[in-house]
This record gives sequence, C-alpha cells and structure tokens, in this order.
Amino acid sequence: MLKLVVAPDSFKGSLDSRQAAAAIARGLEAALPDAETVRVPLADGGEGTTDVLLAAAGGEKQFLRVQGPGGADQPVEAAWGRLADGTAVVEVAAASGLPIARPGDGGPLRRTSFGAGQLARQALAVADGAPDRRANGRKRRLILALGGSATVDGGCGFLRALGYRFLDAEGKELEAVGGELIRIAAVDATHRDPRLVETDILLACDVWSPLLGARGAARLFGPQKGAGPAEVEFLEAGLLHLAELTAGYTGMAVQNFSGGGAAGGMGAFLAAWLGGRLRRGADLVLEAAGLREKLTGATAVFTGEGRVDAGTMEGKTPLAVLRAVGRNCPVFVLAGELGAGADRLLETGAAGILAVVPGPVSKEEAMARGEEYLAAAARRLGRMLGRFWAGGTGGE
Repeated sequence: MLKLVVAPDSFKGSLDSRQAAAAIARGLEAALPDAETVRVPLADGGEGTTDVLLAAAGGEKQFLRVQGPGGADQPVEAAWGRLADGTAVVEVAAASGLPIARPGDGGPLRRTSFGAGQLARQALAVADGAPDRRANGRKRRLILALGGSATVDGGCGFLRALGYRFLDAEGKELEAVGGELIRIAAVDATHRDPRLVETDILLACDVWSPLLGARGAARLFGPQKGAGPAEVEFLEAGLLHLAELTAGYTGMAVQNFSGGGAAGGMGAFLAAWLGGRLRRGADLVLEAAGLREKLTGATAVFTGEGRVDAGTMEGKTPLAVLRAVGRNCPVFVLAGELGAGADRLLETGAAGILAVVPGPVSKEEAMARGEEYLAAAARRLGRMLGRFWAGGTGGE
C-alpha cells in the first residue's frame, strides 16, 4: 500500500496548516483511493506554531487584548499558548503580524511589536501563578515564534512592553518603531521585567537569515512588508545603528547571528538583550509533531506553503521537510504562489513543485478558493504519480 505523508505549513490568508493538510489529503485520496494518507500539519515559527505545539503537547490558549502592529489606536484580540508542562508559546504574528496590519498604519517605518511584548508579559505573569518550577531546579520556559511579523523595529516595541526604554540624544523616550531606530542614543534596562532573568527563552526563527545585508531583515523582507526602496535603506541604516549600540552594551556582534533577521530583527536583538537562544522554528515544530517517526515506510511526502520563493530557502517548512526526508522518498511541494528563487528547492532535492492556482485569478479569489484549488492540485498530482507507482491506481 502507498503511504503518503502530508506535511504542509499554512497558506497565509487562506488556510491554516490543518486545513491545508486536510485539503491535500482529500485530493490525494480522490486520485489514489487505496493509499494511506498521514496528516502532519506543520509550522515554521510563524502563524500556526502555537496550534501545532498545543496539538502535540496538550495545553490551552489564553487571550488578551493588545496593541496591534499599528499601535494603541488599532488594538487586536490575540492568543498565546500555555503547554501542559507550563511552557508558554507566544507568536509575534498573533499581535504584530502582517495579516492583521491595516491600511494607513504607516507601514514598517511606523509599526510596532509592542503587542507581542504584552502577550509575553502576560505569559510571564501566568507562569508566576503556576506550580513553582524553580523549586525543581527548572526555569520558566518561553518560546517566542518570530515568523510572520509586520514590523522592522528590531524588537524594540516588544522590549518596551517588558520595561526597556529607548532614549534619544536629549534623553527623551522614543516609541522606537522602525523609523526611529536611527535616533536611539541610549537604552535604559533598569526597569525591565525582573522575571526575564529567571526565564529560559527560545527564539523560534522562521528564517535563518542575518540581520543585515541582501538577505537581511530590511532588504529581503522589508519589501514584503510594504517598504519602498528608500524606506528599505533607511531601515537598514537604523538596524545597523542599533546593532552598533547593542554591541556597546552587551559586547555581542548581533549582525553575525544566524536567524538574527527574523521578525524584522527581533531574532538578533532579543538574543542579545534577553539572552534568548536562536533556533530554526521549523525544526522545533517538526520534532514536536513527530514527523521523522511518521516518515517510516513513506512512499512520498507532500508539503507546501502559501508562497515559495527565495525566502523559503532561509529555513521555511518545505526546506525543513526536505532535510528531514533526505533521500528516503520523493518530496513534492505545493505552492499557492511561485516567486523568484522557487526552483532552488529542486536543486535541494524536491521531486517537483506545483503551483496550486490553475490560471490567472485575482489574489482575493485565490485566497477565497484556496481549499478548493489545493485539493484539486493534489488530485492532479496524485493521478500523475499513480501511473508510475506499483500499486497506485491513478483512479478517479
């Protein structure tokens, strides 16, 4: 019997990873009714990370009204996860993500990660009310999932929510949004939340890119968040300035950190200021979901995400799945949209990449009909593959 492992990420704005896995499985089962399909919804440290970890480890969601990426005038209802062992999981995207950014909010020069910091502050408070982990020699544990942010503020908003102050040359406190990074002259950490030093912080990065340069937070990801060419260079200069300032306080050269470019520079600066440990988010989720164990005996693996492009090669879910599978069986990638650099997955070992949308349609239609398009694409792929596999029916 064919064993088909379905392990996608979310298709942003259209389907979460559970819905995407269900749609792909449905299409494959229609084409190959005798096959066994195994669904393993995944995430890469971006949207959906909390849900996948809760499904794997047990626990519950907590909700809080916080500032959205547009600031205090644009509040959002956001959730974070408390795992069964007391570990807190906070997704930056839940409070400061691109999908919830609103038109007219000033773009990446004005957006803030403050709301994500508010979620983390509540997570620390709830941990204080839990059985004392420190009595057993265990610190609080906080997983920060950095993917999907709308911001390029170096995590300054997040840090402000936890008591840090960013001052200009005259000692005036700044909001420290992306457009103000270049003006920061001093950092005051005297009033930071004292629970931070008693917390083990894991930074789950959706990309393994550096802070600066062509693959960095501003130049590679700034345009995706709405920054024009001049804004990109202004943000790059601001991040460089903050990196130099941070080195003076911490002695750390954050521009050298792999993963430092995640979430608009949050990876770099939360590692330096909070002592957070940087880790590939996709690898963390793959382990929690038990993907490697479920690959045993697999005939093929099907993964995917909303957009496959050069950014996918920085550590997104399809690349992580390819690495986990190795040469054991073919891996097929389904993409809502193909961008420049998508073919690099073929060079890495993907057996094929298939665009989901069947023809020229609006982005709105593609999002609205995402489940239908994804299932149909999986069915077409399953019928083709069924012709070549011994035991595959290729049926209707």
